[in-house]
Amino acid sequence: MIIDEKYLREIIRSSIIKEIGFGKVSSDVRGGSSSSSESESEEYGAYEGPLVSETGGKKYIGNPQTGLSPPGFWESFRNRLQIFINSQYPSIGIEIDNLGITRDLDAAANAGHPDRASGSKHGAGLAQDVYFHTRAQRFTNYKVDNKRLAKDEKLVNAIIKFMKLPDNNKVLWGGTFGGGAQAEGSLPQGHGITEFHHFEFKNEFLPEFFKPYEEELKKIGIEDVNSIRGVKDLANIYNKLLGTVPASTDSKVK
Repeated sequence: MIIDEKYLREIIRSSIIKEIGFGKVSSDVRGGSSSSSESESEEYGAYEGPLVSETGGKKYIGNPQTGLSPPGFWESFRNRLQIFINSQYPSIGIEIDNLGITRDLDAAANAGHPDRASGSKHGAGLAQDVYFHTRAQRFTNYKVDNKRLAKDEKLVNAIIKFMKLPDNNKVLWGGTFGGGAQAEGSLPQGHGITEFHHFEFKNEFLPEFFKPYEEELKKIGIEDVNSIRGVKDLANIYNKLLGTVPASTDSKVK
């Protein structure tokens, strides 16, 4: 029986990817000598292991609903935020609803979305978006609603005070992103209005969430878990897990 050479190469390539789970498929497996055009089109196998789960045809870091965040953390955060705001500002009758914790890896790594950062902490479940429903109105469109909510000084002051509680020392409110809402009496500005509905773990605490997967990260070239400090580092991890960048052992988070 004669087997087509191209077909045979594909069988070998697929077998290697299945065996190692990730990494670059070298030119000697693909066949032929390397060239600049061939190098640009080289394929990389996606990571397969305990750091990534899959549901509905999409891949997620950790649990698809909560990512790497501690179980129940964001639910507790939402409940505490609601109780606190209502205690400070009873007439508003606030209801905090879950707008989203996780985002699939492909979406989290996407650098082309106008409203999302590539490397968003949502890709690891380390951020929480909420709906701020009030007694007067259910707010369901953050692009429109945030502009109105950000003008409510009583609401802003209540959130600022809440974020200063010891239980929230690891979390950052998106309302502060534009430089405003740093102290009571100041309102969100610019990007802080856009991200009024957003909360996330601070950069300095990111390593502790990835620490349990330190050995898995080394498999995709992340040698030092303590170097994970922001969205650029997370984008690098997401792309390596997806196999869209080389997962070589000498690659490190920048």
